[in-house]
Amino acid sequence: MIANAILGSAAAVLLIAYWSFCRSAALKLQSRVVPLIEAFYADDSASEQEKDSIHWSYAASRIWIFMPLMALASPVVLAMAILSKSGGKVASEVSNRSAAHNEIMDCLIKMCIVRNPLTSMFCMYVVFAAIAILAPIGLLLDRLKSIPNPMTVYRVIAATLSSRDSRKAHAH
Repeated sequence: MIANAILGSAAAVLLIAYWSFCRSAALKLQSRVVPLIEAFYADDSASEQEKDSIHWSYAASRIWIFMPLMALASPVVLAMAILSKSGGKVASEVSNRSAAHNEIMDCLIKMCIVRNPLTSMFCMYVVFAAIAILAPIGLLLDRLKSIPNPMTVYRVIAATLSSRDSRKAHAH
């Protein structure tokens, strides 16, 4: 009975230590990304769509359910990119993003992965499975010009969501 209590207490302490380690490592990445975002917003050459993409990505990446939602959305987004004629257009817009935009997105993804490593690992499996199933179909249908990687899938989702929000905001 006492051995179970000691073992349970040790497991609880290890879990709390693991949680605090993940949060402190994510906080370091978050403190690194905030100056990048501020500099990006101050840059006049950045488009409004890129700024919206960064804003929504930062706000969403601070919520734990962000990675699972992106993982669930990735098969749908990939299928839409394959089936629609504009799939290549969105991918080319994403590849034309500035280096600062890409660096911020990279830091945001790292922040999510470091904060929730187990959840992120499972989500990456889902994204890889979607790519493994849908990319050959897209290549056979000549809809994809190259095999996407998970970061490209995430950027397409972020670009699609941010462009949809900006279209709604400017509708008169």
